[in-house]
Formats: sequence, structure tokens, C-alpha cells
Amino acid sequence: MLAQLAAAAVLLLLVGAGCLALQRLKSGRPRRADGQGRITGRCGESVAIGLTFSAERVVDAAARSEGCAFSCTCALAAARLARGRSATEILDISAAAIERAAGGVPADHRHCAALAAAALRAAVDDYMQRRQGTAAHRRDPPQ
Repeated sequence: MLAQLAAAAVLLLLVGAGCLALQRLKSGRPRRADGQGRITGRCGESVAIGLTFSAERVVDAAARSEGCAFSCTCALAAARLARGRSATEILDISAAAIERAAGGVPADHRHCAALAAAALRAAVDDYMQRRQGTAAHRRDPPQ
């Protein structure tokens, strides 16, 4: 009886630690994102990705998901795929590539990979807009 209680307590601790670890993964974000994208699907799940660039390449990428475990997995896979790539190269990352990087996604959760791909594109778009705004600001000093 005591052994069963101890086993149940250990199991409960492991489940709790797993839930905390998953929540930490879901709330990752770079310290300073140069481009951020957040997409909410018709399913109600959201994926947010932040990208930090240096020398035109992603040096830090983080993802946050408000949804199921597959949404979290796809968001993290998308962030991992973005690291080391240029903005143009990131635009070539497809939902299928994200599915493969995530280790496969069931057919009824493929929309999670599409959300992650869309969030990546939104983060690149945000980065490009900020970069153009900074360049325009440097060219046109205040009068």
C-alpha cells in the first residue's frame, strides 16, 4: 500500500513537471526580436514567433503557442528551422517542412504546421517593414 502511494506521488510529480516544462516551451521568446509574427487560426489556436537577426541571418528564434501540443511542437520546429537562415530563405519554409521537423503531425492537426509557417512569414514581414522604416529614417533626417 505504501509502495503504491509512493509510486502515485512520483507519477503526479512527473506529470506536474511535464506540464510546467510544456508551459515554459509555450512561452519562449527572444530577448530582442527584430521581427514578430502572431497568427490565430479558425480553430482558435495561436502561434507567435520572434526572430532576432544579425548580419542578415537569424541568430535567435523563439516560439509561443496557445493551443494543443501539436501547435506547440510545430511552433518550436518552425523556430528551429529559421535559425541560421536569411529572411528570404525563411519564406521558403513550408508547412510540410515544419511537419517533418516536428516528427510528423496527424492529419487532423496539419493546420498547426500551417499556422507556424504563417507566423514565420508574418515575423519576416515585420522584420522587413521595421528594417525599411529604419532605413527611411536614416535617409530623411528631421527638419
